[in-house]
Amino acid sequence: MGMLGGPAGRALAAAGVGGAVVLAWWAVLSAWPSAVFTLVGADDVSCADAPGWGCAIGAAFVGFLLGVTIVLVSGIGLAAWGLRLVGVLPAAPVAALGPVFAFLLLWLGGEVLDDWGSLASAVVPVSLGYALAALITTPRARG
Repeated sequence: MGMLGGPAGRALAAAGVGGAVVLAWWAVLSAWPSAVFTLVGADDVSCADAPGWGCAIGAAFVGFLLGVTIVLVSGIGLAAWGLRLVGVLPAAPVAALGPVFAFLLLWLGGEVLDDWGSLASAVVPVSLGYALAALITTPRARG
């Protein structure tokens, strides 16, 4: 069973960590709205040599992709650390699969979640995604 009280305790702890990761990014982006663009270097993009929509759209697209990558990779790292901290082991599979299940839940429940408000519509599916990942990756007892 372990310290977390079996699969249900493991799922509950993972859900808490998933929600905490969303809240951490929300806090960062609330305090520093351009954080991701600053990290990506999108502020430094100049279209002086190639003026027009092509350069601007391309720079925005690359900035978006790099920004999403930074948020996703750092979120997975933060989640892995948090999962280890609360005793959800092995942490790596849960940290890697949590965002996958969260995106699936966001995709499947998009219309329902639109009515909840932006923060709740992010915290709930991510928490559930991490809980589902923890349940699926629960080590089986040998015997």
